[in-house]
Amino acid sequence: MIIAFADRHALIEFIGPGAVSTMVELGVFEGAFSDHCRRVLNPGRLTLIDHWDYAKYDFVLETAPQSRHIRSIFKDYFGGNPDKSLQAAYAKVMERFRGDPSVQVLRLDIAEAASRFADASLDVIYLDGSHTYEYVLRDLNLWFPKLSPGGLFICNDFCESQTASLQNIGVIPAVLTFAKRNKIYPIVLSASEWSDFYFSNRPSSPLIDRLGAGLLASGANTVEIPVELLGSYHHNVVQPSMRWIPSFRAKDIALTG
Repeated sequence: MIIAFADRHALIEFIGPGAVSTMVELGVFEGAFSDHCRRVLNPGRLTLIDHWDYAKYDFVLETAPQSRHIRSIFKDYFGGNPDKSLQAAYAKVMERFRGDPSVQVLRLDIAEAASRFADASLDVIYLDGSHTYEYVLRDLNLWFPKLSPGGLFICNDFCESQTASLQNIGVIPAVLTFAKRNKIYPIVLSASEWSDFYFSNRPSSPLIDRLGAGLLASGANTVEIPVELLGSYHHNVVQPSMRWIPSFRAKDIALTG
């Protein structure tokens, strides 16, 4: 698996235009990243799904000691007035994509929207909804079957940090649990605190090859790690300034008495 020292905007750019026919973004907020994807990928069909309703956010066991401050953290994130902030975000999305027939906006719960899409019908699925373990695992189970053969499934905020723990983020453990029950092929991970993790239902495809070629041509720093290390990934462990020592096999070392 490749770790790339690039943020999510640069990483999606490596695919380039013309390779994606259908894309869904699950969790949109103001649509800034959606707009970036529209411009750099130029997909034939981009569907944006969010409920833009704070009352429907569930942070899981909010009364538990480890979750006591989660509601206040997210209230601050939404400027102290989540309902007003989300209504403004929805209005901004509608204005941003007004008049573009290639973009469809669905004001629905992510889980409810899954039944509207046929299995194996989406080239790219970008998951940026509720980041708690239970919800990420739910959304993976509902949406991964919708991925076309060799498509790219992307999980946002694949990270472990103090800030992430305060927000009850559980993307890494949810993905690992899902991977134990389903065959997935890790492709690339961006090296930042709020990493994007790309994986697929096939080890290779024209779309995966396109991403790899774009990454190689970009000259971005990359590190290849064994897939087995994915579960212990931490963005602070892998830094572009680190010096990597070549590995050796025992038979390559000359033994002298």
